[in-house]
Amino acid sequence: MDGDAAHVPVIWISAVLDKLIQKLGDQRVFVLSVLGIQSSGKSTMLNAMFGLQFAVSAGRCTRGAFMQLVKVSDEMQTQMNFDYILVVDTEGLRALELTGSSTRHHDNELATFVVGLGNLTLINIFGENPSEMQDILQIVVQAFLRMKEVRLNPSCVFVHQNVSDVTAGEKNEEGRRRLLQTLDKMTKLAAKDEVCDAECFSDVIKFDVQNDVKYFAHLWEGNPPMAPPNPNYYLKDRVKDLWEALLNERFVFSFRNSLEISAYRKLETRYSKWSWSLRSAMMEIENKIHNKIENEAIHEVEESDLQTELKKTSEEVEKSMSEFFEKDTDADILIQWKSSFEIKIKEIQENIMGYNISCIQQITDYIKMRVTEHQKRSVEYEFKNEFFVDLVHSICNRAEQMISDQHKMFRDANDPEIYVEKKRAEYYSIFQKYCHGATSAAIFGEIICQKLKEPIEQSVYKKTARDLTDEIMKNCSSLNGNRSKLEKHILKTLAEEEDCHKYMNYIYNPRDHFKSFIRNKVSQYITDKFNVSVLHKMKENIKLLQQKIIKAAHESTEHVQVNSGDVGLWLKSFTQQLSDVLIFSEKDLSGVKLTGADNCKLLEDVIREELPAIMSDIYSKFNTEAFLVKLDYAFRPDEILIDHFCQCCWVQCPFCKTVCTNTIENHHGDHSVAFHRSIGLSGIHYDNTCNLSTHICTSAVGNSNLYFYPIGSEEKVPWKDYRTAGGVYADWSITSDLSELPYWKWFVCRFQKDLEKYYMKTFAGSGVIPDEWRIYSKQDALESLDKYI
Repeated sequence: MDGDAAHVPVIWISAVLDKLIQKLGDQRVFVLSVLGIQSSGKSTMLNAMFGLQFAVSAGRCTRGAFMQLVKVSDEMQTQMNFDYILVVDTEGLRALELTGSSTRHHDNELATFVVGLGNLTLINIFGENPSEMQDILQIVVQAFLRMKEVRLNPSCVFVHQNVSDVTAGEKNEEGRRRLLQTLDKMTKLAAKDEVCDAECFSDVIKFDVQNDVKYFAHLWEGNPPMAPPNPNYYLKDRVKDLWEALLNERFVFSFRNSLEISAYRKLETRYSKWSWSLRSAMMEIENKIHNKIENEAIHEVEESDLQTELKKTSEEVEKSMSEFFEKDTDADILIQWKSSFEIKIKEIQENIMGYNISCIQQITDYIKMRVTEHQKRSVEYEFKNEFFVDLVHSICNRAEQMISDQHKMFRDANDPEIYVEKKRAEYYSIFQKYCHGATSAAIFGEIICQKLKEPIEQSVYKKTARDLTDEIMKNCSSLNGNRSKLEKHILKTLAEEEDCHKYMNYIYNPRDHFKSFIRNKVSQYITDKFNVSVLHKMKENIKLLQQKIIKAAHESTEHVQVNSGDVGLWLKSFTQQLSDVLIFSEKDLSGVKLTGADNCKLLEDVIREELPAIMSDIYSKFNTEAFLVKLDYAFRPDEILIDHFCQCCWVQCPFCKTVCTNTIENHHGDHSVAFHRSIGLSGIHYDNTCNLSTHICTSAVGNSNLYFYPIGSEEKVPWKDYRTAGGVYADWSITSDLSELPYWKWFVCRFQKDLEKYYMKTFAGSGVIPDEWRIYSKQDALESLDKYI
């Protein structure tokens, strides 16, 4: 820090530290800083402790903050758990050159910066003057209180120099008692300034008055703290974050700890993987149970059955969560979100359980029951024909492709003419073999193979779709994380395309925009990777299913031989073994006579010989168009991913239309977002004018002079009391702070004319766009997404 200008040259320091990292490599660095009043011997103490050469003299010598790097000896590195100590010397507090309020502001700024920078801060107290001690302690306590509020956890040691009798234990004990008493008193005063709850110094920082207070004779005794700094959070980031926060009017609200943002991103990514593990496992379970229901192998499903099937995956997820929160390098930061994410995972399990039960069970009866109940009610309205026409048109318009595909699948499966035409070649082949004297067992084997063709095709398509979804989740950059990461890619794509119409669709129809983006990405991935990945998966799944069918045929033959059974027993055993992978049961052969087909070994041989040709035919007809058309919508990769990413909260801020970031739909508690945007983007304007507002929600709620009119009301409400408007306003938590995303400032400037045309209003008068917004380029906007989302 430049003491004369009270300025931190962040770019220069970052460049120096980058070069240092290049030279030294990935080293563990412990930051030791010092605070004390002017001329109390701080620099002298550091020089004596570490053999350094900080400048010393009578009066005010050190101005600003200086740092020197000290290498830890090889034998001490293992014990201390770090490689270097970065020693930060600072100018003295209560400088004579500064007077009045400027002294306090300067000292608070310096103390906050130095305490935030260090892993350990030495609080240097010279002599035993209680008034001097009280001067420094209030500043120190306030600095540590700010660290607590932004979840940094530095520690401190108080060092008393020039004490008259360091060996007087009783006197020193009394000194410790007075120090703690003063610290507690200063904590209460500082807590009022910072508007937070803290009654004593131990509420602010982990502090042991017996071990963390040293007298000069004890300065070189004892061990330094053993906790190494987090290697993922570079010192240059800490310097930048602290200095930018100090430049703002309100330190705590403006401070965006890079470590905390990084930790939360990591947690959200893990959460996405945990929730996907559960959803993926449930899809496998659903597919097996669905096949068994269709095959009439089971007739009902209890929730306990699903819980049993899901138990292994649930335990694996719980174990992974526990290890993550306990062993991750950012465990001390992550702990604050542990309980909320455990609740989220529990809700995910409950939601997918309920959802899949409804998919597995027949829901038709439920729908009929609800319709009947509604018709029995005494309602004061009736639906006109126009309503039904509009409703059907709206639904069909939104689901046109899905309805077309489903209709084609239904016709292919149920239209007699199509069915007979499709089966003509198969029936002719069987007829030929019968005419040439083939045995009943051979013909029956041929019929089984022909009947297996469609179930095999559907099974292989579904399995390939699930495998492909897993691969997309790993390899597609926009779809391999959480919803926040997906949104970041959506915003980047919008910025690259620079199409205001698409932006407005995103702002007003976020859910549909997300779905469209996912469909496009999946479609592009399938097209790009079809030959190198999709075909390979299809071939592998065909091979595995072929092996399973041949194995089932062989084991069924052995079962008949052991139990002296007939072809009926063989067929029952064969279909039961395949009931969880194929929709194929005895009823599919109910019209086929089994007379004379008791040669089960021959039956097995026919299936072994005919099956490869059927598999080859399925594989040869597999292409991008057939893949998506032949799959039921629920099993398509894009729909699976839409289900994964979009089963969350979609409630929009009533002011700026930003979507709540909670990953649970219909969640408990308030709606919230990390970053709001300009309310002018939703058309909000100043009363009795055509001037769109540039206010951002988070700054507006802190402004006592701003009012708004709730939707459908003519009574104005102060922004700071927005919840009193009730309804949708009461459900949102909007914190007064200075957090703003440059991306949306760039957007307002780039599309000013488009927005003015869209709303038929202007950014003028009270709503004129601030000049500082116009400094952001598109590149700045994109970089802000990487930094904050």
